[in-house]
Amino acid sequence: MKKGIIFDLDGTLINTISDLNDAVNLTYQELKIDKYDDVDTTRQRVGHGIHNLIEQCFVEYPDLIEVAYKTFLAKYEQVYDKTSTPYPNIKELIDTLIKNNIKVGVNSNKNDNYTKRLIELHFPNINQEYVLGHVDSMKVKPDPEGVNYIIDKMNLEKDDVIYVGDSLTDVETAHNAHLNCLSVTWGFRSKDELIDHDNILVDEPKDILKYL
Repeated sequence: MKKGIIFDLDGTLINTISDLNDAVNLTYQELKIDKYDDVDTTRQRVGHGIHNLIEQCFVEYPDLIEVAYKTFLAKYEQVYDKTSTPYPNIKELIDTLIKNNIKVGVNSNKNDNYTKRLIELHFPNINQEYVLGHVDSMKVKPDPEGVNYIIDKMNLEKDDVIYVGDSLTDVETAHNAHLNCLSVTWGFRSKDELIDHDNILVDEPKDILKYL
């Protein structure tokens, strides 16, 4: 029986894409950039942290990247939980895991303050000690530094932990941390993108229980 499980956040636990997309377009408006991104465009750009998202959005305006990043953070503050909601049956899964004494962690490339706030809002029973977003002192995924930090906080061995995410970045993170990886098919990436990467695909949250 596994004793711990670490989840990615965006696209795995919570569907945040509309709010991220709104913040991107509000940033364009604020900076007088005649550009509009749809949700699918933003979906393909997320996964490597907010700064990386802005770098992709403003690739044609390199001199504006840093001011755009600061502007995005101000706009995202206004909308970060406007429509973001946990995926169906995820809350029930988390409740089941915790009731069965499975330690639940979250590791995201989203800035740490938003990661912690979204988890506190939607999953208040997850121990914040096991929740980590991007901080300047640590490398972003797929580097395993954040995952290793959470495992140390959990006081568990790696053989006791599995990793769950929705992207190839998460698969790489799990492999780099020497953890088994479950890839969810309800997130930001298609099933075709995720198949055949030394991972296990799961179509429903309850399916995760089979691999504990």
